[in-house]
Amino acid sequence: MSTRRRLAISALIVAFCIGWAWQMATGRDDWPLSSVGMFSRLQSPGFSRVVLVGVSEGGEVRLDDSLMRPLGSARLLRALRILHDSRRDPSPFLELVRHRYDDRRAAGVLQGPDLIGMRMYRHSWELRSDLSNVDTPERALLFEQSFRDRRGGSSPSTTTGQVESAPSPAAPALP
Repeated sequence: MSTRRRLAISALIVAFCIGWAWQMATGRDDWPLSSVGMFSRLQSPGFSRVVLVGVSEGGEVRLDDSLMRPLGSARLLRALRILHDSRRDPSPFLELVRHRYDDRRAAGVLQGPDLIGMRMYRHSWELRSDLSNVDTPERALLFEQSFRDRRGGSSPSTTTGQVESAPSPAAPALP
C-alpha cells in the first residue's frame, strides 16, 4: 500500500473519530455518526392507537379504508392521534368524517349503514410473544358524539375512562 493511500485512510479514520467525539460532546445524533435512536432505547412493553368507529342501529362499524376513501386509514389514524394528543375538541373533525361518509353513501359509492354517532377509542395491547391477545385489545372510550338530531346538527357528549377488554359490536346506547 502506498504512503499516500495510508495517509488518506488514516485521515479518514481520524476525521471519523473526531466527528464521533464531537457528536458525543454536543449530544447530537446526526447521520452517519448516529447511534440509530430507534434501536438505542428499550421499547415499551405495550402498543396503543386511537380508533374511530361509527355507531349504527345495528352496532359499531369500523371506519376503514373501504368506507373512507381517499382518506386512508393511515391518514385517519394520524389525524385522530393528533387530535387526541392536542386535547382539542374532535367534534368538527367527526362532523367532516360523517359528511364524507354520508356523501359517499348518497352517491352509491359505499354500502355502509346509516350512522347515529361516532366513538373514538384508544386500543391498547400488552405485547406478548405468542400474540394471544392480538384480537382483544383493552379499549378506553375517549369521545362519543351523537348524530340523532340530523336537522340541527349534532349533540356531542364527552366520555372518558370507560375501559373494556374486548370490542363490543352491539353498543348503540348514544343519547
